[in-house]
Amino acid sequence: MAGIIVKRAFALAALSSLAFVPQLHAQTSQATMQDTAGKADRYFDFIVHSEVVIAATPAKIWPYILDTNSWRSKARTPLVHDSGEPGAVGERFKAMADGGDDFHYFVVNAELVPEQRRTIRLDKKEGGLIGYATWTLTPDGAGTRVEYHVYCQQETMIDENGKPMAKDVILGGAHKTMTEGLVLLKQLVER
Repeated sequence: MAGIIVKRAFALAALSSLAFVPQLHAQTSQATMQDTAGKADRYFDFIVHSEVVIAATPAKIWPYILDTNSWRSKARTPLVHDSGEPGAVGERFKAMADGGDDFHYFVVNAELVPEQRRTIRLDKKEGGLIGYATWTLTPDGAGTRVEYHVYCQQETMIDENGKPMAKDVILGGAHKTMTEGLVLLKQLVER
């Protein structure tokens, strides 16, 4: 069971897919965390933000936001179409497990505002909400600011020794992964 909890959290971080490379002008905010009232011993709010300015128009970046598999080279959880109209609200994907047929959770397009915002809902396999993630594209001078925000309720993870992992370690790792992904996107788009 402990391995499953750890894999799920790292799958969320991989979905974020985004490591820290400040020389590429990635503008990042600090990951934040607050215990969820009444569940502090078991759950915490997984809230992570990252952003980067890309020298391109929102129109050039938007197709990559719709197809994150095209640039998330380090993603451990590729998204595989499951149902719904491709590129539309309601389209559902499976966040696949490493190299297998199993998947961690569902990802559903909850909001699509072309060239401005994509919000996805993360749902448990057995039903129930995990949280949301949003990419926002905003013109910024001669480029576009791409922000990525993840809001989830995360079960406290257990390490391989059976001890709870520190929340700041979990969130710091997720922030690093998110930022890395945005830097990869920046490099791809600006080629």
